[in-house]
Amino acid sequence: MNLSAAPVRDVWSGSGSQSGGKTPPLATSLLLLLSGAKFLVHLLLGGRYGYFRDELYFLDCGRHLAWGYVDHAPMIGLVSRIALALGGSLHVLRLFPAIAGALVVVLTMAGLAVLVVPIYLGIDSILSMNCFEPLFWMGCVYVLIRIIQTGNSRLWVWFGVIAGLGLMNKHSTLFFGFAIVVSMLLTAERKEFFKPWIWTGGVIAVLIFLPNVTWQVQHNFPTLEDLHNVQASGKNVVLSPAAFIGQQIMLMHPILFPIWLAGLWFFLMERSMKYRQRIRCCWQVEQWPLRIGSADHG
Repeated sequence: MNLSAAPVRDVWSGSGSQSGGKTPPLATSLLLLLSGAKFLVHLLLGGRYGYFRDELYFLDCGRHLAWGYVDHAPMIGLVSRIALALGGSLHVLRLFPAIAGALVVVLTMAGLAVLVVPIYLGIDSILSMNCFEPLFWMGCVYVLIRIIQTGNSRLWVWFGVIAGLGLMNKHSTLFFGFAIVVSMLLTAERKEFFKPWIWTGGVIAVLIFLPNVTWQVQHNFPTLEDLHNVQASGKNVVLSPAAFIGQQIMLMHPILFPIWLAGLWFFLMERSMKYRQRIRCCWQVEQWPLRIGSADHG
């Protein structure tokens, strides 16, 4: 079978030259139901506990907006400022992480699994940078998959926008971006580096992040100094690779471990070659169940 002759098809939107490729209404309804359930859980229970100490700090950052802070990126200050403008109550403050968590359920397309992950139930119950980080990362992954499936390199513009906002939310997005670059170079998708759009997306991300970089330069990189001091104080937890994997299993919940392990095995080993071939050639949706979101993303 000549896969290169297969019709171009976008499995996310269901568009294509043949009929029958659209996502079933029942699947969409279930996904929205799970996302809505995630939102309601946090919305209804958001006021059961008082302000977390970090939330009080972020609210104060919102009262003193800046392009940077010593120990975090600036976006959380803006979100806190908006929360203050809306009253600053617990329910208002925790509305933002509830929305972020609900959107992550949609983007992963593994809604039930993501809904019950303990670490997500925790970080989505208080306002912090952590609740937005998975949203920006998965948003970038979503765009990247669409680029590979459709061959539409112009989507790198949107990748750059999301990545830039992710950097303004949390500096750890730099590690995510590095991982994306390395993975592209190690696969056939390295061809994207010979097109202008991936560089355009990179410039957009840098421009969005530039105000914080400028602030860091003007203040002699206080965040790097803070990270060094934290490391020197022994506050960071140092784990061996085996201990780190064990911690991930516990954070994601042992019951879910077989699910994301099976998804990871399926992606890397069982059908990796077929998967990559069909992704590159925009395989027919009817012959390939929509299973992209089954692998762990955390």
